[in-house]
Amino acid sequence: MELFEEYAKILIDLINEIKEKEKENILKAANVVADALMKGKIIHAFGPGHGRQAVDELFFRAGGLVPVNPIYDPGVSLEHVLRCVLIEQIPGYIKASIDYYNVNEGDVAIIANYVGVDAVTIDAALEFKRRNAITIGISSAKFCDAVPIDSPMRHPSKKNLYEIVDIFIDTHAPPGDAVLEVRGLNVKVAPVTTVAYAYIINSIVAQSVKILVERGVEPPIWLSTSLPGAEEHNRRYIQKYYGKIKHL
Repeated sequence: MELFEEYAKILIDLINEIKEKEKENILKAANVVADALMKGKIIHAFGPGHGRQAVDELFFRAGGLVPVNPIYDPGVSLEHVLRCVLIEQIPGYIKASIDYYNVNEGDVAIIANYVGVDAVTIDAALEFKRRNAITIGISSAKFCDAVPIDSPMRHPSKKNLYEIVDIFIDTHAPPGDAVLEVRGLNVKVAPVTTVAYAYIINSIVAQSVKILVERGVEPPIWLSTSLPGAEEHNRRYIQKYYGKIKHL
């Protein structure tokens, strides 16, 4: 079997594992999102480093929910990756960004991080909860548990993301994230969290949309800007949410 074939099998198995083991949590998350949207609340999303992939999958996505407010803090983006790695370990750093993005009681806050133990991730979850937002965490529990309790990477509380959030959805990614062994190489290649993020995020979105439709509510969905009628369709949402969503 070639490596790309082995990788495809691993990814398919991973998605099936998430589908089976995280069904209840995905349904809980979808109901929380649907409830919040019916109340006119905002869905905030934060992910440092590669966690931004989950945030990008939520924000201004064709076929995705409109009221998503991505928290894009440049200090923990991959534009300067070494800076990002250092800042992720600074307790208290992220509070100012959460202040800026105006997270309110009853909003939903999604936090994505492939391991879920660093200072920025844990502080974000704690700060969202302090503001009485409903928190959804996406991470790998076994990766969290594999990080030594005395690791300098950890938040001072030594907590894991799954211990803090209201709803936790496990990516089931292995410690280290990469899954393929190459003969003659002593490190693995091909991480899996990106695909897990996309599956989990879009499962929550699709399920929440289904719930809204079943309740007789028109879900706010972006239409691809390449399709006829998209400008008119999207304009009403831009007018409604401009100012509430910082990056529109």
